[in-house]
Amino acid sequence: RRVRVPLVDFCERLATAFEGQMTSNALCFVADASCGLGSDTLLNVVKECDHGVATISNPAWMTCLSILLSKIDKTHTITVPQFERIIFSLCRLDAWRVRNSVGVSRTVLFSLPGQSCVPLLLPLIQKVFVHERHVFVYDGASYTVEMGLALRKKHGTSYRQQASSETWDAVSSSPSVITSTFPMTPLRHIREVRE
Repeated sequence: RRVRVPLVDFCERLATAFEGQMTSNALCFVADASCGLGSDTLLNVVKECDHGVATISNPAWMTCLSILLSKIDKTHTITVPQFERIIFSLCRLDAWRVRNSVGVSRTVLFSLPGQSCVPLLLPLIQKVFVHERHVFVYDGASYTVEMGLALRKKHGTSYRQQASSETWDAVSSSPSVITSTFPMTPLRHIREVRE
């Protein structure tokens, strides 16, 4: 069953309720600029270590907020401070939802959805959650070009044509399954070019 509520009023009341509560859980936000590979790898490592870190991967509400943020001052009247309250309340609500999954480490890990959402959401998340943990996953520009050239050489340009004909829902979400077998970029970029 779905219930529609006014976003700003609901989140304001929710934020007020969460501000009055103490929490022993730390939040960790993963901002991924490696096309989803980094956050998926990190989430898998966290799950395999089994230290009780609860994970929230690519929440749909963050994608919706980033779309609203991209249209700020154009189609709605939500202000930046209201967006900050919305982010605070919904992150705390998600953390409360997974509170039974949190173990020894007392941490809830949020993976921000998609590379296009990170520049819109990250400044607000960093402002709202100043004392929480923030992890940045990125890939080197030269490695990204190298990987693109290797994919084009291997598959031709057909992979680009297929991606452009996909629907918005498929394109706007982060990949849940990684189809590339290339490893993450090492810290040094001194290596041979892939064939």
